Amino acid sequence: MSLSSNCRIPSVSVAAALKSCADQCIPPPEVLEAIFEDLAGPYAFVPAMDRSRSGDAMTMQETREVRSSLISAALTCKGFCSTALDVLWRKINNLTPLLRLLPSFKVLDKPYFFSGPISSEDWARFDFYACRVHTVAYLPIPGSMEIHPSVYTAVSVLHSAPILPNLRSVTFPCTMTLMPNVLPEVILLVGPTVRHVELAQALHISIVPTVITALAGTSPQLSSLVLYAHTSSALEDALASFPDLESLELTDIPDSISLGLFASISTLRRLHTLALPIPSSTLVNSTLSLPVDPFSALKSLRILSGPSEGMNRFLAWIPSGVLRSLDISYHWGFQTTQSSIDDIFQSISHRWASSLQRLDLYGFPSLSREHCRLLLNLRNLHSFRVRNMVMPICATDLPDLIAAWPEMRSLCIPSMPRLPINSLHHFAEKSQSLKYLEVTLSTSDISPCTTTLLSTHPLQTLHIADSPCPAADLNIISLHLDRLFPHLRSLNARGSDERRWAKVEGLIFAFQDVRMQVGTHTRTSCARTRKRGSSAR
Repeated sequence: MSLSSNCRIPSVSVAAALKSCADQCIPPPEVLEAIFEDLAGPYAFVPAMDRSRSGDAMTMQETREVRSSLISAALTCKGFCSTALDVLWRKINNLTPLLRLLPSFKVLDKPYFFSGPISSEDWARFDFYACRVHTVAYLPIPGSMEIHPSVYTAVSVLHSAPILPNLRSVTFPCTMTLMPNVLPEVILLVGPTVRHVELAQALHISIVPTVITALAGTSPQLSSLVLYAHTSSALEDALASFPDLESLELTDIPDSISLGLFASISTLRRLHTLALPIPSSTLVNSTLSLPVDPFSALKSLRILSGPSEGMNRFLAWIPSGVLRSLDISYHWGFQTTQSSIDDIFQSISHRWASSLQRLDLYGFPSLSREHCRLLLNLRNLHSFRVRNMVMPICATDLPDLIAAWPEMRSLCIPSMPRLPINSLHHFAEKSQSLKYLEVTLSTSDISPCTTTLLSTHPLQTLHIADSPCPAADLNIISLHLDRLFPHLRSLNARGSDERRWAKVEGLIFAFQDVRMQVGTHTRTSCARTRKRGSSAR
């Protein structure tokens, strides 16, 4: 049972249901954990104001009710207690909920202070819950009080061991604005167990260098680092302190990434995921000393700038046959030339033809048929997406495209001219691994569907981009798509006739319901026939 966004579960009923289960047997801890995680939902502890990225609509009231349900589960029986508390405390928004467990942590003239001594019993209660925290995801909490800096000083002196001994992740979402007064808390958190740190763009500029320095001294095992809109100078010397770094993402860096930072990144021998902007001029006509076999472990690369000579220089450092995922986003304002774009496609098609499984291209200023032809060399592609641009292909190109990518599972190719809707039969007949398809369709040449034979194609999602849907042809279009893709679960449209395409989706689902009912009736009739035959014998 999943917890939907509009579901409210009274904690009393949850406790009663779990009590009934507890009277019979206690499931294994792994099963209990899965049950409680499903009860909590993926956003159970995230305030509603941060839902813009996730699309979830859980309110603060629903969050409180879910937390109440987990507390009720923990109090139901001893067998449930530990697992339910683990799920409840796994992710917190700041240290305030933990510090409130200490009796002397009180509000005195607005900020929180310690108003008295802290006993060993108080610390034991604190540690009982603190050891369950794996993630601190800072979020703005309405009505929350500030904590006086003396509290952090007292905790660091009185509690010699790490206060969150199992902390794995510290994140600051992009919607959060934090000023320097949160810095003591962040420094208190970082420790040898932290593996992932995300510093969002709204952080005060003074926080980032200090946090990076603290991480370098206390968290050498850091494996993932994400920086949004922060200066790159703080990283140039610090990266050497993270030899185990496996994932590095630098997004919206305001200054030009220095050659020294490129050199520091190239020394990370375990780095398998990298995202960064590459300025058009930084790497051009420059000499840079690199280690032997730089980027030999790199599997996923996301470049957040346009095709340029600097990008081509950077791609030349990456060994052939290693990349599995490549994402190149072109942003207007970066200088580029046609020769730079041509060189990019030459590198992709020749250097990673056997290894590349996922390719995303965004907003290229020009894309030619020759570029498309070069991409056909990528024989192991599982996912190919073109966004904010169009592919210069037509219906006659589809057989070659499908033959070149036999393992394709997700394909997004908005094209100009639009593909005739009748050309979709190429995918239904030959691209048997495809689960997601986005195309630009023309429905002007559609003919009535004369076949009653169903395809066996497993396509689940069809996205129609900027394609007209004549009202007079809704039934024909629906039947045509249903014959080709009988297992379709979602048909989405954007840019043109969205309401009519929604009606097409409804008709397709109606066809599926009829088939299901007929199939159920047929199976029931066959079972009755077999039963009568057995009785006669």
